Amino acid sequence: MLKLKEDVYVSRNVQYYNYYPLATILRDINTDEEIVYLFNYRKRPYCTKLEEMYNDNYSIWQYSPKYYYVEDELTLLGIKDMLEGFLSKKSRNKEVNKPFIPILEMEYKKLKKEIKKV
Repeated sequence: MLKLKEDVYVSRNVQYYNYYPLATILRDINTDEEIVYLFNYRKRPYCTKLEEMYNDNYSIWQYSPKYYYVEDELTLLGIKDMLEGFLSKKSRNKEVNKPFIPILEMEYKKLKKEIKKV
């Protein structure tokens, strides 16, 4: 069961936290590349690249937060589309994504509850 404890989520031995809200868009100060923040796991921040998402290619990357600044955030529907993209069969089978599927599933469940409230 999902438990919230000091902004840290724990479920099925998966522990992660959100430094920024899920789906915060960050821009690289050097290259202008845009990424979408996902979560921190084992003290490392992870993201997906915005350009890859537009091309229906969902991969999770580690990044260095000191080179990025907050630019914007995805809408609820944008977040829903992104999470559904990650949870699609094609993306689930990518080796880089496999360790993070439980986290993405938990985020999707939380999002569905939030959308029902709106």
